[in-house]
Amino acid sequence: MPEPTWLLVPWCVFAVAAAIKFWQLNRGIRRQLGRPRSSTAAFRQRLERIWQLDPAASDDSTSRP
Repeated sequence: MPEPTWLLVPWCVFAVAAAIKFWQLNRGIRRQLGRPRSSTAAFRQRLERIWQLDPAASDDSTSRP
């Protein structure tokens, strides 16, 4: 039977690999949080442009029964 301390080596490798993967996955989220948020007016203008381009999206009778 191996020494108990040698059993910790694979767990340490796994923990380091999981921490690195977690850091990489959250990198995009951290970058987005650093950006300034757009204003409500700009968001509304984008929505209105989308609705003008797609008449079905702006038609209220088709979305509700």
